[in-house]
Amino acid sequence: MLYLLIAVTLLSTAMGYHVEAQEIEDYLGPEACMTCHSTQYEEWGDSKHSQAFSDPAFQEEWASKGNPDDCLQCHTTGFDSSSGDYAFEGVTCESCHGAGLTMAVDTSPELCGSCHTGEYGKNRFEEFSEGTHFDSGVTCSDCHMYEESHRMEIESKACATCHTGEGIHSRSMIGDLQIRALHAEDQVTQIEAEHQEVLDQLSDVQKRAALVGPLTYVGAAALLLMGLAVVFLYMRQRGTS
Repeated sequence: MLYLLIAVTLLSTAMGYHVEAQEIEDYLGPEACMTCHSTQYEEWGDSKHSQAFSDPAFQEEWASKGNPDDCLQCHTTGFDSSSGDYAFEGVTCESCHGAGLTMAVDTSPELCGSCHTGEYGKNRFEEFSEGTHFDSGVTCSDCHMYEESHRMEIESKACATCHTGEGIHSRSMIGDLQIRALHAEDQVTQIEAEHQEVLDQLSDVQKRAALVGPLTYVGAAALLLMGLAVVFLYMRQRGTS
């Protein structure tokens, strides 16, 4: 099988075309890539892409919504909307490089945006496309695949490849921004905790107010009855005297 894969790859390269895969059966799986790309395979294995289907958080939310097929478009590889079947679980090599032996290298933000968009994609593509990085021609892979890492994690030194020199492009500024970002996250956490505390206090006040209302009516009624009793006794006493 391995020799067949190598032979087809060499043949398609020599003839100047790529194998176009259209069916689920055309997907070979990440293990086929591992033979030659072991480093990338290991990096991918530690990434969220490889766990896109098996991740417990996804499974729980997917089940809560009735396991809709639409989710599988991004959380599996080679999904066939007409049948609901798919080739492999998770976002594998062929999700980005094409099925079979095409090995397409597409670094356009639109490829990432095909999944990282909308409500479930946390609007990442929309936010990126409106930012200065996009306007400057920076792609998602420029930062998320620093040194061609397939973990898709951003490291501070990836920023330093562009943000060099003095002043605003210095590495020290990048470090300062990271520190500020951490402080901002702490402040957000603190504000959220204080907000929740205020909500809890308001809830307690509302519960007490709910009790005070009926008690007020009861007290007023009791005072009215006492007043009537006093008047009645007074009138009775005058009538007997």
